[in-house]
Amino acid sequence: MLRDQQKEIINDMCDSIKEYLTKKLNSVPENWDGIELREWFADTAREKYTYKKMELPRKRDYENDILVYNL
Repeated sequence: MLRDQQKEIINDMCDSIKEYLTKKLNSVPENWDGIELREWFADTAREKYTYKKMELPRKRDYENDILVYNL
Protein backbone atom coordinates (compact mmCIF):
# COMPACT_ATOMS: atom_id res chain seq x y z
CA MET A 1 0.00 0.00 0.00
CA LEU A 2 1.30 3.43 -0.87
CA ARG A 3 2.32 5.74 1.99
CA ASP A 4 -0.29 8.32 0.95
CA GLN A 5 -3.00 5.65 1.12
CA GLN A 6 -1.81 4.67 4.60
CA LYS A 7 -1.94 8.31 5.72
CA GLU A 8 -5.45 8.69 4.31
CA ILE A 9 -6.71 5.63 6.20
CA ILE A 10 -5.16 6.83 9.48
CA ASN A 11 -6.54 10.35 9.02
CA ASP A 12 -10.02 9.02 8.19
CA MET A 13 -10.02 6.78 11.28
CA CYS A 14 -8.82 9.59 13.55
CA ASP A 15 -11.38 12.04 12.17
CA SER A 16 -14.15 9.48 12.59
CA ILE A 17 -13.25 8.67 16.20
CA LYS A 18 -12.82 12.35 17.04
CA GLU A 19 -16.26 13.15 15.61
CA TYR A 20 -17.92 10.21 17.41
CA LEU A 21 -16.35 10.94 20.82
CA THR A 22 -16.98 14.66 20.57
CA LYS A 23 -20.68 14.01 19.92
CA LYS A 24 -20.85 11.70 22.95
CA LEU A 25 -18.86 14.00 25.25
CA ASN A 26 -21.94 15.47 26.97
CA SER A 27 -22.76 11.97 28.27
CA VAL A 28 -19.31 11.45 29.80
CA PRO A 29 -19.14 11.74 33.61
CA GLU A 30 -17.56 15.05 34.64
CA ASN A 31 -15.14 13.32 37.01
CA TRP A 32 -13.42 11.50 34.12
CA ASP A 33 -9.91 12.75 33.48
CA GLY A 34 -7.25 11.68 31.00
CA ILE A 35 -7.09 8.11 32.32
CA GLU A 36 -10.76 7.30 31.68
CA LEU A 37 -10.83 9.31 28.47
CA ARG A 38 -7.83 7.43 27.09
CA GLU A 39 -9.43 4.10 27.99
CA TRP A 40 -12.70 5.17 26.35
CA PHE A 41 -10.79 6.30 23.26
CA ALA A 42 -8.94 2.96 23.02
CA ASP A 43 -12.11 0.92 23.59
CA THR A 44 -13.96 2.90 20.92
CA ALA A 45 -11.11 2.55 18.43
CA ARG A 46 -10.97 -1.21 19.00
CA GLU A 47 -14.73 -1.55 18.67
CA LYS A 48 -15.06 0.62 15.54
CA TYR A 49 -12.03 -0.63 13.61
CA THR A 50 -11.52 -4.27 14.55
CA TYR A 51 -13.44 -6.02 11.82
CA LYS A 52 -12.44 -9.58 12.51
CA LYS A 53 -9.66 -11.54 14.12
CA MET A 54 -6.49 -11.67 12.02
CA GLU A 55 -5.57 -15.06 10.66
CA LEU A 56 -2.63 -16.64 12.49
CA PRO A 57 0.13 -16.09 9.87
CA ARG A 58 -0.85 -12.46 9.37
CA LYS A 59 -1.18 -11.87 13.14
CA ARG A 60 2.27 -13.39 13.71
CA ASP A 61 3.77 -11.17 10.97
CA TYR A 62 2.01 -8.13 12.44
CA GLU A 63 3.34 -8.81 15.95
CA ASN A 64 6.84 -9.35 14.53
CA ASP A 65 6.66 -6.04 12.64
CA ILE A 66 5.60 -4.25 15.84
CA LEU A 67 8.73 -5.55 17.56
CA VAL A 68 11.15 -5.12 14.65
CA TYR A 69 10.04 -1.58 13.77
CA ASN A 70 9.62 -0.53 17.41
CA LEU A 71 5.99 0.54 16.90
